[in-house]
Amino acid sequence: IKYCGDLTAIQQAQLAHRIFDNIKEAQETVAQWLGCAPFAHALSIVLACNKCSTLEADPGYPGDGTTDAQEEFILDAAWTTLLEQTGKSTDVIHTDVDLECLSVFEQRLFEKSVQSGSAGNYQWGLDAGNHQDGWDPYAGLPSYWNHNDRNEGDADYDENELERGPDFSDSENVAASTNKVLNSSSQHAPRPRKQEQPKSHASSGKPKKRRKTI
Repeated sequence: IKYCGDLTAIQQAQLAHRIFDNIKEAQETVAQWLGCAPFAHALSIVLACNKCSTLEADPGYPGDGTTDAQEEFILDAAWTTLLEQTGKSTDVIHTDVDLECLSVFEQRLFEKSVQSGSAGNYQWGLDAGNHQDGWDPYAGLPSYWNHNDRNEGDADYDENELERGPDFSDSENVAASTNKVLNSSSQHAPRPRKQEQPKSHASSGKPKKRRKTI
């Protein structure tokens, strides 16, 4: 549900499990019981019990009032707490989903494991040659990305996996020449095309003929 106060995820799960086990109707219509008002009401009652002493210390608590008035105040205060304290549980961890997805994707690209097979055996750059500025895509990767479950001597390991391709270039000047081409092309901007000027009748020295109107 949308509001859960500062109850932890474990506390919410325990309460939902108790409702599901002890109320027959909840087992038949789970969404109506655990996703709507009944569950929110149950959470309010739990909060009222957990924070009873704190709520009774509130200046507005009717200490001299009737039992019903006191109970009503506690439940109203618990409901307010449920709304205001949502997301402030101590076990809430804020996660950057985009960053997590990119991290998982990057691991799939560079991990060395049985699942990745030969594609994970340091293949980047073997076909073309050294990367620009000597960049090593495998430098600084987490150690756990290497599962150590696929090594030389294994049945599915091919000794030819680490051989360089026929077009591999081992020249140290590849990056320098690439930068030179890029820099030279950026310095010489193309010349603008000349626009042809429209011919003017006045420049010919002849008067312009006018059409006769009928």
